Amino acid sequence: MSVLCYYAILSREGKYTLSRVAGLPGCNTFAKISQNIEKQALDALVGHLQAHLLLKRKIRRPKSLAVALKMSNDGESVMRLDVPKKLAAKVQASWKAAGR
Repeated sequence: MSVLCYYAILSREGKYTLSRVAGLPGCNTFAKISQNIEKQALDALVGHLQAHLLLKRKIRRPKSLAVALKMSNDGESVMRLDVPKKLAAKVQASWKAAGR
């Protein structure tokens, strides 16, 4: 099984780094510049995926790196977020069950 990953687009707003996961509306978070945005972004992604599984909602497939880069604006960067293996297996099983 390959690694399931999503990409977060990072921008800076004053004293904060903002993260939005490409292609997942509402999957956003922020951290003070001195904090670890990688952990915050992964926590937001995991929570988003777990909530969708629990509520039996459609989970969007991840956007490619190329698409995430196109979605980003000047001054923004893109960061890879690897979904934990057990959660990735559940997400992929939900896609298979839905015939996608």
